[in-house]
Amino acid sequence: FAPWGVVGEVSRALMPKATARGLSLRSDIAIEVPPFITGDAQHIRQILNNLVGNAVKFTENGGVGLTVIPTSLRGAPALEWVVEDTGIGIPTDKLARIFDTFTQVDSSLTRPFDGLGLGLSISKRLAELMGGHIHVTSAVGQGSSFRLTLPYDHAAGFEPSPIEPPAP
Repeated sequence: FAPWGVVGEVSRALMPKATARGLSLRSDIAIEVPPFITGDAQHIRQILNNLVGNAVKFTENGGVGLTVIPTSLRGAPALEWVVEDTGIGIPTDKLARIFDTFTQVDSSLTRPFDGLGLGLSISKRLAELMGGHIHVTSAVGQGSSFRLTLPYDHAAGFEPSPIEPPAP
C-alpha cells in the first residue's frame, strides 16, 4: 500500500469535522518515506482515524497535524506516524493510564466529550500486534503528540496497476 494514500484517506475523512470546528488539518510525508510498503493498511488507517479523530475532538483552537517520517525499530525499517494537536492536553498524572480499557482523562458524568474510552486501548493493542508501539507526550493547555511506530517491509518491485477508466 501507499503510505500517502492512507494519510489522504484519513485526512479526507476527518477534514469536515476539523473545518466545522474551525481547525486546520495538515498532513506531511517525508520525502524519504517509500512510495509503497507492505503492511496492514486497514489497521493503520483504523489507528490513525482514532488518533486524528481524538485530536480534532480535543482541540478547540489551532489545528491538528499528521506527519509520516522514516525511522527504525529494533534494527528494522519503520515508519513513525505522528499526530500532533494544539488541544487541551493531558495531565501528567493521567498519561500512564490513557491506553487502559474504558479509561478517559475526565470520567465525570458531566464531561463535555463523548466516547467509551476504548479507542486508545484498541489502537495500542493493534500497534503491538503489528510489532510496533504508540507513545504519547502532552502538556495541559499546549496539546499532545501521539507517535505510532510500526515496522514495514519494502514492497520491492511493486508496480501499481494502471487505473482503467470506466466504460462509457
